Amino acid sequence: MPQHSALLETARAAERAGDWPAAQVAAERLAVHVHSDLGDLHPHTVLARELQGHFAVRARDWASAARLHTSAAAGRNRLLAPTEATARALKNAVYAWMKAPMDKELTETGYTLAHLLVRVAPDEPGPIAAVLSRLGSSGTR
Repeated sequence: MPQHSALLETARAAERAGDWPAAQVAAERLAVHVHSDLGDLHPHTVLARELQGHFAVRARDWASAARLHTSAAAGRNRLLAPTEATARALKNAVYAWMKAPMDKELTETGYTLAHLLVRVAPDEPGPIAAVLSRLGSSGTR
């Protein structure tokens, strides 16, 4: 992302300082610019979304992390990324989603995540069952 190196460096500086909320803000700015310049289906857009998700996890912003990693996993799948990269994004999405407090928006992310898991990782019954179980037990619909 050479044309976005200043924004990336801002995020990395916040990371080095351990200032996770500032890193989240910087990564969001980066993602907005990358998306605006390159579009939704560009690999750099997916990477920027993953970086946002990484900082959201570090900030313990579980709902944002779940949404961002789910989006990144879907983007990797659409781009036919290596299976390991998509699996890592899915693992991060499930981890964050399971930790996030349940609300209507998180429930929607959960349905998206469940569909993605069934489509992309059908041989991984544990995460699929965990997400479906939590969806089934949530009072939010």
